[in-house]
Amino acid sequence: MTGNSKCIPSEKIYWVQRYLSGEDSARHIAESLHVNATAFLQWVRIYQSLGEAGLLSKSQNSKYTAELKKVAVQDYLAGVDSLSGVCKKYGIRSRTQLVSQGDGGNVLDFCCNYCRLYLER
Repeated sequence: MTGNSKCIPSEKIYWVQRYLSGEDSARHIAESLHVNATAFLQWVRIYQSLGEAGLLSKSQNSKYTAELKKVAVQDYLAGVDSLSGVCKKYGIRSRTQLVSQGDGGNVLDFCCNYCRLYLER
């Protein structure tokens, strides 16, 4: 099963809280829920960044301003934090908001369509 599990939000919250309190491991919880461990850890990151509301079902995708993405990318490239850490800091639900899907995973500045900056670390 992928990140789009059949888990209802209250179950996600329960298991994330159980993990964060040290009662269970991410691997064991993911196996029990039949989800990928990476997906479960994304729930944890979302919960830590956005709280319980972050794990509630959404009717549409999140939208982020160009300025927010620009600041997040700059922090990552300056070595302020890991890509996951930067997303957590700025409340960005998924690292893929800052990673190019068609360029081998290089971090891009998606701030404007006409000026994509390929920045190397």
